[in-house]
Amino acid sequence: MRRFLVFFFLMVASPLLGQNFASNFVIDKSKPFAYVVFDHFEKQKPQYEGDDPKRLILRVVNNCNIPLRFMVADSNLGSGYLVEHGVMAAGDYSDIPEMPMSPEEARNYQRDRESALKHMPKGQWFHLGGGTLPLEPGKSILINIPRNHVSEYWFIRISFDFVLEPDPNGNRPSMYLTFTESDIPFNKR
Repeated sequence: MRRFLVFFFLMVASPLLGQNFASNFVIDKSKPFAYVVFDHFEKQKPQYEGDDPKRLILRVVNNCNIPLRFMVADSNLGSGYLVEHGVMAAGDYSDIPEMPMSPEEARNYQRDRESALKHMPKGQWFHLGGGTLPLEPGKSILINIPRNHVSEYWFIRISFDFVLEPDPNGNRPSMYLTFTESDIPFNKR
């Protein structure tokens, strides 16, 4: 009888418990559990050398029932936090079958991409200063990113993690939100 109960729990009850957790994890089921969207542009004094004075003001939304945590600089600029992010090179799209290019167009695209990548920003990292910013379930924050950190040839990747009980080994999952040039409304680019 004990084997039957263990078998019953493993085969029937545990998947149902998992479904309950999964169905309650996301607040608005039509959206991802965390996401970033364009809010507006703003001009500001550059914070770091090489920063563009034109800023992307983005809204980060926590759409799950667990608080999220972001690395931020010590200061809020008024229209959003300076959030830690990396700038990543976008792929070479010259040979994608769904986006056919003539050989000349492909060569021009590759030449322009290689030239642009030589000037790709590094992102903003706050290892030596700054702190963490929790984002509670169902809430959003504005973040402030230099406009030149997003282009046709590169995008930003914002790292975050869940605010969970500390793991004695210091391990916890970290995730990324991405924001690309195509995430900016076409009429605002």
